[in-house]
Amino acid sequence: MTSETASERMQLAWSRSPAMLFFKHRQQLTFFRQLHAMVKSGMALPVAFADLAKYAPSASLKAALLQLNADIERGATLTEALRKHRQLFESEHLELIAFAEHSGKLEPILAAIIDHMVKVHALRWKAITTALYPAYLLAAFVFVGPLLGVAQSANAGTSILGGYVAGLIRNLLIMGMGITTIVTFPVLIAGLNLELMYEQFLRRIPGVGHAVQQLMASKFVLTLGLAQSAGVETHRSLTLAAHSVSSRQIDHDLQRALSRLRAGSSLVDAVAELKLLDAPSLGILAIAEKTGTIDHALGQLSEELQVSALRAVRVLIVAVIIILGGLVLILIVKAMLGVILGPVKKLYDAAGTGNMDGL
Repeated sequence: MTSETASERMQLAWSRSPAMLFFKHRQQLTFFRQLHAMVKSGMALPVAFADLAKYAPSASLKAALLQLNADIERGATLTEALRKHRQLFESEHLELIAFAEHSGKLEPILAAIIDHMVKVHALRWKAITTALYPAYLLAAFVFVGPLLGVAQSANAGTSILGGYVAGLIRNLLIMGMGITTIVTFPVLIAGLNLELMYEQFLRRIPGVGHAVQQLMASKFVLTLGLAQSAGVETHRSLTLAAHSVSSRQIDHDLQRALSRLRAGSSLVDAVAELKLLDAPSLGILAIAEKTGTIDHALGQLSEELQVSALRAVRVLIVAVIIILGGLVLILIVKAMLGVILGPVKKLYDAAGTGNMDGL
């Protein structure tokens, strides 16, 4: 990690950003579904990639597929060819494909990757829809907020329409700067190599830290279950799951967890080193590991963590709504006081100067 340049860190952070992952999902899912169907039918990979390139939705993807075709025809493995296009694929999927090629399980693991992608995207959708509630207050601020200043504009001699348009433009600019800051902030943090400190700070914030940790835990368990059910060895499964959450803190703690595994500890003991799962969750996995039902337990635990994560997000959203509602109330009161006291102030100023003719 320390050998990465600022540009590489920023590019990686941008590719891992929620917006990019969300918009890349359909393209990736379509690719894996088509590849799975062709592999299942017994089609040779060069022929498969040539056919996929014909119907690629973008020029960049078409160029990548043609390059994949050329590399495989020259003797490269599927994994080697795919790793040249890391910006298009998730790292855990590439590692699973590498294992699949080595073990001869390409078709079932491609099917497992597709199922995993659908579940992860469903989690993203749930988180996004849960977080949409403050958008109503944001819309009110942008479009209704300027109405609060219309009366003040009229007192100042500005037309009502002009006052509203000026207020609308101002609020749109504020909203645009806010969205830009939210989207680019993680990239800036990565460029400055402050991701670990920033994540530690977030996880210490009451409410926010719990929601972030639950979302990461859900994806971690889901990916760990995928790797285990595909037959990937425990050491590699844990590495895949840790990398899937895109956390510098988890990456930092991973070496200690892997050391526990190499020393003969159980999977649960190693997972505990990541400080991602709470005691009840670790207890479920410990019993499942001893009874040989780890795959089923991981699937069930992932669903429970999703519910818990979304509950934490809802609590956080309620707190955000209360804060935003308070700010909107302050703006309303401020505007009303301006309307009520504006004429009074004007009269007071005129009386002070002795110029009452303009009233």
